[in-house]
Amino acid sequence: MSMYSDSAARRAMKIQEIILRAMSGEINWIKAAWIIGVSDRSMRRWKIRYEKYGYDGLFDRRRQRPSPKRVVNKDNTVRYDNKILQIQRQPLRHTCSGLHVLVRHHLDDSYSVWKGPHLLGRFDSSGSILEQLRKKAA
Repeated sequence: MSMYSDSAARRAMKIQEIILRAMSGEINWIKAAWIIGVSDRSMRRWKIRYEKYGYDGLFDRRRQRPSPKRVVNKDNTVRYDNKILQIQRQPLRHTCSGLHVLVRHHLDDSYSVWKGPHLLGRFDSSGSILEQLRKKAA
């Protein structure tokens, strides 16, 4: 599985070894779950996935793609997809530093940065700001 890192492959091998030991009766399933560090329910899920898909079923599929969630740096920037997105100063706060934000990559190859329902900025494919956010009229 070349799309997975070496650490993911090592983890899958460790899980496979523990599952095989539990299937042979050398250890019980609760001890197997304790060794891996998961609940007994998760261990049953690993077993079912191993029986259905074999070794490939032991890889954590969530780790294939990096999370779009980011933390704003002290200089009001967010790094995403090898780009630095500079968030402009917001009307009610001096800096966005430390905020947990969501970066969305759109089909037109533009990006947007969101804090909950609030848009913090839109950026083109190079990371330059597309539009200045307007203050809401009172």
